[in-house]
Amino acid sequence: WDVATGSLRHMLADDVGGSWDLAFSPDGRTLASAGWGLGTFLLDVVTGSLQHTLDDESYVRVVAFSPDGRTLATGGRDTLELWDADTGTLRHKLWTGYDISMVFSPDGRTLASGGESHAIQLWDADAGTLRHKLRGHSDSVWSVAFSPDGRTLASGSHDHTVRLWDVATGSLRHILEGHTGRVRFVVFSPDGRTLASGSWDGTILLWDVVSEAAAGDFRNLETNPNGQWAVWKSGTTVTVRFSNPRAPVQYHARQDPQPQFVLPEGFRPATRVTHTVTGTPVHADGTPVPNASPVTFDLTIDPNGEVRYLDNAKVDELGYVAYRVTHLTWQTGEPPSTFGTQASPAVDSDASID
Repeated sequence: WDVATGSLRHMLADDVGGSWDLAFSPDGRTLASAGWGLGTFLLDVVTGSLQHTLDDESYVRVVAFSPDGRTLATGGRDTLELWDADTGTLRHKLWTGYDISMVFSPDGRTLASGGESHAIQLWDADAGTLRHKLRGHSDSVWSVAFSPDGRTLASGSHDHTVRLWDVATGSLRHILEGHTGRVRFVVFSPDGRTLASGSWDGTILLWDVVSEAAAGDFRNLETNPNGQWAVWKSGTTVTVRFSNPRAPVQYHARQDPQPQFVLPEGFRPATRVTHTVTGTPVHADGTPVPNASPVTFDLTIDPNGEVRYLDNAKVDELGYVAYRVTHLTWQTGEPPSTFGTQASPAVDSDASID
């Protein structure tokens, strides 16, 4: 169609049957059409001629071109296939569930796919190997989208939620809740500052997904050499996550309660935040004390960024304390002003600390 006039420019090949999905190549010269039960067709946009017919016996539900236009991904029932778009030859055949959604990362190195399995797969597009399998949705994943910088993947599901994932680690960053129906589409704005989600509840929600991140190590490296942490900021909500939660960090109560780590500027709370954590006695070498009962005590996050234990009687009774923290959340200050139907990103409703 001519977008300016609304007139019909060209009728492409009329023997390709019904189409479940369409995708233009980046240069606009080729159109891929996914036909249910008929295969995938590559059509020359200028002449309307059929260039290639791919896997004509498969049930293809979704198609996507890589950013350089050299690879076409097709997904549907049971398989996801990567094709050479110029020659129509198959490069990789990957076994998956029923794929409904699929998208390449901006650099073309990663392919995300989601579907009826409730999970999202992140594939190495060159090698055809699985990098991460993202689990968390409780229903089919109908849409996936990469942020313009390629660091974040958004997913929309029939479970009424949108989720934001860290592409590098495969970890969940946020659950965005606000829809009352199935989320059918998610898409980032070109500057990556806004995510739009469309739902069968009849609404489109705009989310503020401006993010910042920082990382570091615990100060007591002698007792926890792998105790790394990372901080994610979306709007005014800050979440600190611990990359190795199974490695206990030990705190000796008879010493002055030194900060475990110090947050950088921009991630610090406006007022002191107190979190209750659970500690269990361990010996100096880190081995558990037999039959010891867990004890709860407080950890504080101060406006100066220091994260430390409170020096209280419960901790003194324990001596050494082993604890495991998965993540902590707080607000940095007053929320920004909103507009229209803008919704604020929601933190994982299951967020907790152990």
